[in-house]
Amino acid sequence: MIPGLTRFSTGGMNATKVLEEIRLHRIQIPRLSPRQICVCLLWVFVVLILGLAVVYEIRTSALQAWLFSRYAAKLHYTIGPGPSPSIVFPSGGPFDRQRGYPQISNFQRRLEARGFQVAEQARFSPQLAWMAGLGVAPPYRERAATGVRIQGIGRGYLFNAASNDRLFHEFEEIPPLVVQSLLFIENRELGEKPPDPRTNPAVEWDRLAKAGLLYAGSKLGLPLPKEGGSTLATQLEKYRHSAAGRSHSLLDKFRQITGASLKVYREGSDTRGSRRQIVVDYLNTVPLAAAPGWGEVHGLGEGLYAWFGRKLDDVCAALRTPENSPEKIVAFKQVLALITAERAPSHYLIHNHSALETRVNAYTRLLAQEGILDAEFARRLRATTIVFSRPASIRLAPFSERKATNAIRIHLLELLGISDLYDLDRLDLKVNST
Repeated sequence: MIPGLTRFSTGGMNATKVLEEIRLHRIQIPRLSPRQICVCLLWVFVVLILGLAVVYEIRTSALQAWLFSRYAAKLHYTIGPGPSPSIVFPSGGPFDRQRGYPQISNFQRRLEARGFQVAEQARFSPQLAWMAGLGVAPPYRERAATGVRIQGIGRGYLFNAASNDRLFHEFEEIPPLVVQSLLFIENRELGEKPPDPRTNPAVEWDRLAKAGLLYAGSKLGLPLPKEGGSTLATQLEKYRHSAAGRSHSLLDKFRQITGASLKVYREGSDTRGSRRQIVVDYLNTVPLAAAPGWGEVHGLGEGLYAWFGRKLDDVCAALRTPENSPEKIVAFKQVLALITAERAPSHYLIHNHSALETRVNAYTRLLAQEGILDAEFARRLRATTIVFSRPASIRLAPFSERKATNAIRIHLLELLGISDLYDLDRLDLKVNST
């Protein structure tokens, strides 16, 4: 017997008997009655129709647009005198806590104990109260920048911690190179022309399915990476309204997708305007760690100033120039550093600048391969080193002019039970003073 070959034997049974055994035990296909055939064809037809409906929904989001736009129209509130009998406060996402929303009940009790009264408060519709009770953020247009505002006589501001000079107010204000780079890195489908105006930008089924499979595989012990599958719309919900700015469970992810979808469809089923607003909101509010001497940093404009000492208007002007000037190279390197640092901002912006340099250069190559950057621009970009620079000291008004506002702020600390002026100044709070 030749090594490597295997010999088989019929065990004493000749070939004829083997064939007879096979014929005796062959599978018998049952005959179907005409009624059974009709039932089978009906099921095939139903499965085919359901499959086509799923494909149509994935492509157009027609059902989502119909459901979310109609339900969002029921999520409303009115303002009425005195305390509200129907209001739900957030449980505590990072932006909610920073702005003081979960503490409103506590603030109200402290103020009432000192002689204040609730003049007016919001009344939620039943649907809005139910949705907010489930932990889904209400679908309202959130301000990018908030802070304590103290008004004096004549409604002029004595103090205003809500800075609007580092924000994009319209989509058209954002340099196209910034938009293209952001969407290539974070959410490519958002930058493409949707197959239907109703398409939901909060959900990308392929990314969601991939993230689900990787999550299931990791739970089974397989060495697979975890991916969140978040679009920019769901990222906004996560870092603003989820506990610690993270997804802790599938329920958290469902809340984020629901909240993002309600915001997308709050003004109707056409989502083309919402797509542009998502880009504006993300660039205005993305968390970018905390800078020494500054505090928490949110948004591209604030990040450019806190980490590089640059004004948003100057950077945008440099990025709009047609030639590849040194100013444009440096400006885009700084923008790309902040965009790519979003995944782990403290790690990249505080602890490991060399890792950030490597990450930015890697994305520079990808952007050049995609045609977003020309080869010469990309080469010069990789040759430019990221240089961090603290902003110039903010010029304060003379102490004599700040005595009144400081006295009011210190009084507010005691009234509201807040520990320091930093936390106070970040509250979404307007104060009228004499």
